[in-house]
This record gives sequence, structure tokens and C-alpha cells, in this order.
Amino acid sequence: MPGDRVETVDGRYIRYWEELDAAISASPGRTMRFGIRRGIEAEERDVTPARWERHGPLNITETVAGSESRRVSSFPRWASLI
Repeated sequence: MPGDRVETVDGRYIRYWEELDAAISASPGRTMRFGIRRGIEAEERDVTPARWERHGPLNITETVAGSESRRVSSFPRWASLI
């Protein structure tokens, strides 16, 4: 949800967006444990990044990973968010 913060992935502290992006990108199809903070509340959720292909600029096909709902996604920097 807006305002949520991913604090850990599989027990590893996440400080920067790039760390979260790298963890998701490297794990399509593998269930990961996310530690999430929402205000003063903290909870853990299992997330399994899906893998899908898309065509980027210059019609280059790439494989990207993200959650089934695509609310948590790993995209190259040039991509527009869904």
C-alpha cells in the first residue's frame, strides 16, 4: 500500500530501492519473505516474483520480474511503471 516500506527481504535489511530491485530481479519464481513496515505496524509476507517478457525501446525483448499483482516490480530504469 502507499506508504509501506519494505525493510527486509529473506532476513536481509533493505536500505535502498536498488537493493530491493536486485533481490526481486534475481528471484523470479522463488518465494521470498518480505518484512514490511506500515506506520508503527510491522508484518511479514511471502512474495513470489513472477517472470514475464516484454518489448522495450528499439523492440528489445527483456525478461522482468515482479509480484503477481505487479505492485512490486523490478524494471529497468527506462521503463514506465504500471
